[in-house]
Amino acid sequence: MTTNRKQLHEKLWAAAEQLRANGSLKLNEISEPLLGLIFLKFADVRFKRANG
Repeated sequence: MTTNRKQLHEKLWAAAEQLRANGSLKLNEISEPLLGLIFLKFADVRFKRANG
């Protein structure tokens, strides 16, 4: 992962963990950070195969 993607990945994980830990939030309120993580993982795998 490039540095920018890695930093974004770490920020999204931190946000998802914070939201998950607060238990009072509903799943739809934490969906954006989780969807971002899924997208980054997909892009990482996809582009590794294309470039590797």
